[in-house]
Amino acid sequence: SLVYANGYRVIVSKKYITTTNSSRTKRFDNLLVGKQIDSLNQVWVSDISFYWISDRFYYITIIMDLYSRFIVGFHVSDSLRTVHTSLPALKHALTTRRISQYNDQLIIHSDGGGQYYCIDFIKQTKKAGILNSMGEIVFDNSHAERVIQTIKSQYLKHYNPKNFKELKKQTERAIQMYNFEKPHV
Repeated sequence: SLVYANGYRVIVSKKYITTTNSSRTKRFDNLLVGKQIDSLNQVWVSDISFYWISDRFYYITIIMDLYSRFIVGFHVSDSLRTVHTSLPALKHALTTRRISQYNDQLIIHSDGGGQYYCIDFIKQTKKAGILNSMGEIVFDNSHAERVIQTIKSQYLKHYNPKNFKELKKQTERAIQMYNFEKPHV
């Protein structure tokens, strides 16, 4: 168009911030390749994402049942350490769902973030009888990435938390709304 030809356009700069550093890391096999998901507690997917308030980052960790799309565990923290992200989210999920009543062995699938291959996290999954699985590329964990973006953009953005305490409260509210008010097909 004439506008673009004359150099008039808005240039949008994007900030790319990641919570995953997968370089030189141990990886679990991707156990979801070719797996048919047909019941609860077969596969849980998890992701960690940042949330910016004022001048600092906070972190939201979710664990979602892949079959039901129900968020079974979550945690909000001010640190990316395993004890503040994936571990409390996993403990929350294990209290939400009683996995021992199901026949299939549960798989927890994530990206290659260090919080998912940390010794403490692996001990907890082993103790619960959960198999660890990791994707190799971002699209291998798209369900978890999508749900956490939904929580952030369709709920938290509108709730507009002003501090860490509000973020924790509003994240819980958002997940309740997502789980119980939004129909999952």
